[in-house]
Amino acid sequence: MTQIQSEVEEHEFSQRETAQVPLVVATLVGATKLTRANSEQLAPLQVAMLAMLDFYRRWLSPAIHSLKPGGCRYVPTCSEYASTAIAIHGPLRGVLLASWRLLRCNPFARGGLDQVPPAPISHHLHNEPLP
Repeated sequence: MTQIQSEVEEHEFSQRETAQVPLVVATLVGATKLTRANSEQLAPLQVAMLAMLDFYRRWLSPAIHSLKPGGCRYVPTCSEYASTAIAIHGPLRGVLLASWRLLRCNPFARGGLDQVPPAPISHHLHNEPLP
């Protein structure tokens, strides 16, 4: 196998791997798909909010952290949490979850692992029942 063939196979593997991860993780690794993990199209408002959060994460956050050393109390960071919440729960509930997270982030908080709650399970069946 030549080097070019191995590079092509690695690229195809990374594309398959990226297609199976949620939007936020895909944007962190450089993919530009604007779909959720379950292949639903994102609303334009969600795309705009995620773009603003991405801009903050890439440009403003490093500048702020260079002025004030130290890191975030929580894992994932508040901007990553907000991106995930907006991608999973939509713009309204995602912003509410992110706002609640920002209110909890204070000098007296212990910090630690704080994941976005999972999306509510839909009770609608999308297929026909068995006979």
